[in-house]
Amino acid sequence: MFRRSHESNKFPLTIVISGLPGIGKSTLVQRILYDWVTGTHHQRFAFIFPFKFRDLNSWKEPTSLAELIQKHHPCLELDSLRKILRKPENLLFIFDGLDESRNNIDFNIKPLRVCNDPEHFTAISTIVTSLMQQTLLKGCTVVITSCPIALQTVDIKAVEHCTEIIGFSAEQRKIYFKQFFSDEKVSMEAFEYVQQNDILYTMCFNPSYCWILCSVLKPYFTKEKIDKQCPKTITQLFADFICNILINHRHETGNPRDLLTNISKMALYGVYNKCLVFDDSDMNAFELQPSQFLSGFMKEILQKEESFNRSVYTFLHLTVQEFLAALSPFLDTTTDVTELLNKANSCKDGRFEILLHFLSGLCHTVTHDKLTKILGPLSEESIRKVMDWLKTNTERELQQVSERNLLNTLHCLYETQNTTLIRSTVGNQKSLSLAKHIEIIEYLIYIFLLCTCRPQNLYTNNLSYNSTGKDSKAHIAALAHYGPCYLSNLQTFFTLHHKNLSSVLSTNSSLKELSLIKNNPGDSGVNLLSAGLRDPNCKIEALLLVECGLTAACCGDLSSVLSTNSSLTELYLSGNNLGDSGVKQLSAGLKDPNCKLHLLQLSGCDLPAGCCGDLSSVLSTNSSLTRLLLDRNKLGDSGVKCLSAGLKDPNCKLQELRLGACDLTAGCCEDLSSVLSTNSSLTKLSLSGNKLGDSGVKLLSVGLRDPNCKLQKLEFGVCGLTAACCEDLSSVLSTSSSLTDLDLNDNRLADSGLKLLAAGLKDPNCKLQMLWVVHNNGLSPEMKAELEELVNSKPGLEIW
Repeated sequence: MFRRSHESNKFPLTIVISGLPGIGKSTLVQRILYDWVTGTHHQRFAFIFPFKFRDLNSWKEPTSLAELIQKHHPCLELDSLRKILRKPENLLFIFDGLDESRNNIDFNIKPLRVCNDPEHFTAISTIVTSLMQQTLLKGCTVVITSCPIALQTVDIKAVEHCTEIIGFSAEQRKIYFKQFFSDEKVSMEAFEYVQQNDILYTMCFNPSYCWILCSVLKPYFTKEKIDKQCPKTITQLFADFICNILINHRHETGNPRDLLTNISKMALYGVYNKCLVFDDSDMNAFELQPSQFLSGFMKEILQKEESFNRSVYTFLHLTVQEFLAALSPFLDTTTDVTELLNKANSCKDGRFEILLHFLSGLCHTVTHDKLTKILGPLSEESIRKVMDWLKTNTERELQQVSERNLLNTLHCLYETQNTTLIRSTVGNQKSLSLAKHIEIIEYLIYIFLLCTCRPQNLYTNNLSYNSTGKDSKAHIAALAHYGPCYLSNLQTFFTLHHKNLSSVLSTNSSLKELSLIKNNPGDSGVNLLSAGLRDPNCKIEALLLVECGLTAACCGDLSSVLSTNSSLTELYLSGNNLGDSGVKQLSAGLKDPNCKLHLLQLSGCDLPAGCCGDLSSVLSTNSSLTRLLLDRNKLGDSGVKCLSAGLKDPNCKLQELRLGACDLTAGCCEDLSSVLSTNSSLTKLSLSGNKLGDSGVKLLSVGLRDPNCKLQKLEFGVCGLTAACCEDLSSVLSTSSSLTDLDLNDNRLADSGLKLLAAGLKDPNCKLQMLWVVHNNGLSPEMKAELEELVNSKPGLEIW
C-alpha cells in the first residue's frame, strides 16, 4: 500500500482504504500503527498521527491541524511540533471512518477551500481536504478509510492509491470456523450448514458477520444442541443474535422490552440522521442511563469508547444498528411505520435499504414469534402495514425502470420467505430479466424467487452476473437449481470452479445456453467442462467459447462432446488459436452421426488452407450443418478450391458460408461459381474484405445467373470493385429470382457503375430489396437523386 508506484517510481501520498462496515478497516489501521511501533514496517515515517472522524465530530471549530495534533498528543510542545511539521515527507496522517463524520467533507466541490498553514484556524473539513489536495504540508502521506457509500464525495481519480478490503476468502472462512469452535467436528458441521445456505455463506466474507453467525450457530451445534430451525435469512440471523443476548442476560435487564425499545429508538434516530456515534446526551434523550452500560446486555449491543475526556457509543456493527432500528416500530407504538416507509422510499442515498430488508423479514411468522416469546407481542398493525407496502411496492417496481430499486424490493421479498406473497407479485410476471451485472447476493435472491415461482412458469433470459471469483462457488450452486442463464466476465470464477460448472451441466437439464465469452478456462478447463457436456442430462443447445485462450489441445475433448451430445446445435469458437490440427480433431466429431450441430463459428482461429480438406469432408458428411463461419482466417484460394468439393456434394446442406477477410483473390472465384450453380441450399455468402476485383465478380456472375443458384444474400464489401464489374452484376440482378440483399459497401463503383446497376434494378425480374453502396467514392448529387427516384418508383427496394 505504501510502496513505490511501478509507473512513477514514487511513493503514493494520498491513499483511500475502502470496505464494508465490519470488514476490518480500523483493524488494518491498528496493524499499521503496531507494525510501525514495533519497527516491522513503515519506518520511513518519523511520525504517524491517527485520527478518528467520530472523535472529530464534537471538536469545536474553527481549529488548526497543530491544535488537533497537540490535543491528541499533549506531550508535544508547539516548538517541537513546528520542527516535526517542517519535514512533511516523514509524516503519515490517518483519518479513520469517513462514513462516521458529521462534518460535510466533500472533495468534489470546486473550488475547494484550501489551507496551507498548519496553525491556521479553519473548519476540520478544510484541514482534511487540504491535506488530501497537498496544499497543506505538501509531501506528507494521507490515508482515509471509509465505507464505499461515503466515497461518493471523494475524487477517486485524484487519489494516488486505492485499496479495497474484500474480507475472508473461502479457505479463510473455513479456518475461522475451526478457530471459533473448539471441537473440529462441530466446526465442520456448522461450516457445512452455512455452505448449504448460499446467502449466509456469501455474507461470511465479512469477519463481523462471520463472528455473529458463529455466535448464533453455537447453540445449534454444541452439546447443548436445541431442536429448532437454524437461521436461513439475514433477518433470522440477527433476530437469533439479539434473542441470545437477551436470554444470556435475562437476570440483569429487568424489563428487557423497555430497554430494547429505547435502544431501538436511538438506532432508528441514527439511521434517520446518518448518525453512527452517540454520546451521553443521546443516551439520556432516549432514557438510556450510562450506568446501565455496566450490564453485560448493553455491552454486547453497544461499544463504549473514551474520546477527548467524554464517552461515545457505537453499535457493535452497523447492521446491528439497522436491525434494531427496524425493530423499533414493532416494539414502540409511537413509531409511525408508514412515515418510516415513506421516508425510506424517498431517500436516494441507500441508507434505508438494509433497514427495509429487516422490516420485511420481521414480518415472517417464525422470526417474530421467536422475538415475541422474549419481548411480548409485536405490533400486528405494523406487520400488516409493512406487508401491504411491500406488495404495492413490488407491483410498482416490477413496472418501473429502476433496477436498483427493483433488486432492493426483491431482497425484501426474500426476507419475508412468504411464498404466497412472492407468487402473487413476482409470479404474475410472464418474464423477469435483469440485463445489468448484479452482485452475488442479488443473484442468489433472484434465483430463490425464480425457484419459488417455478410452478407458475416464470421465465428469465439473458441474466448476466459479474463475479470476481470469491463467491463464485455459491453462484455455481445456484445454477444447479435454475436455468437458463447467460454467464459473462467470469474469468476467475471459471478458473477456480470449472469442476462445479461441469456438475451443473450434468444436473440442470433446463440450462440451454452457456456463454463464457472472453473468459480464460484454457484447454484444461474445457477438458473438465466436457465431462458435464457429455452427460446425458446435459441439454445445452448453444456453447459460446469465444476468445477463451483455447488451442488445438482442447479440440479432442470438444470433438468427443460433438459425437455424444445431440442437443448441441451451436458452437462458437472464434478468437481461439485452434490451427490446422485443431480442425482435424474437431472434424472427427462433426462427422459422427450423433452430431446435430447447425452452426459452427471458427472465425479468427488461425486456420490455414490445410484445414479445408477436413472441413470439406465434414460438409459432404454432416447434413445438419447449415451455417459455417470462417471469417478472418488465411484460407487462400487453394483452401477454397478444396472446400468447394464438399460444398458441391449432394449431402451438403449448408445455407450460410462466411469467408470474409480470408486472403482470397479472383483465383478462387471459378470454384465458388461452380458451387453456386450446384448447391441449391446455399442462401448466404460473405466474401467481404477479399481482393476479388472485377475479374473475380465476372467469374462469380456465371454461377449467380444459374437457375440452380438460390442465393439470397451476397456480401462484396471492400473487394476492390470498380464500374467495370457492374455490367455483370446488373446482369445478375435481372436474372436471379432469389437475390434480395447485395452488399457493395466500400468499393469504387462511381456514377458509371451505379448507372449500370440501376438498369438491372429496373428490370421486372429483379427481386432485390436491399442494396448497400455506402462509401463508394465519386457519387454525384445527380446520381444520388436518380437512385432516390428509383427507390420511390419501386416499392420494397431500399438503397443505402
